[in-house]
Parts: sequence; C-alpha cells; structure tokens
Amino acid sequence: MLCYYGVAQSTGDRKKRVMTRVSVDELLYDVQEWLNDISKEEPKRKSWFEMELLDKFPLFAEWIKKRNQAKTKSGDRRAA
Repeated sequence: MLCYYGVAQSTGDRKKRVMTRVSVDELLYDVQEWLNDISKEEPKRKSWFEMELLDKFPLFAEWIKKRNQAKTKSGDRRAA
C-alpha cells in the first residue's frame, strides 16, 4: 500500500511542500525513528504522540478500545 506525505523542500528563499510517494511501512518506520530521536531529549513526547494520534484518528482510537475489550474478555492480562 502506498501513501503520500508532505516534505518541506527549500527552494531559495521559500519552502514548498512536495508530496512524496512512500509505502505505509516506510512512513511508519520514519515516524518510529523520529519518535525515538525526539524522546531521547524529551521522554514525555511518546505520551504526547499517543494522545495526539488517538485524538486525530478516532477510528484508530475506537479500534484500540475494542481490541483491548476483546483481550480483557479473553483473559489476556496485557490488555490494560
């Protein structure tokens, strides 16, 4: 699966957003790498990222909730 995300490129005195085609796996890897880098100096950024992600993607938040409820019903202690 491919997706697009914007990358700022400097073009002289201005920056323009260029849409770059990447796979979802590449994008997720970039996000993970970025989060690891910034959390070295600001460990609370991981919690911030999780809250922002769940806020910006309500369908994902709903899926997490349902998954955790299913794990709780099946006795999986890692659901909490």
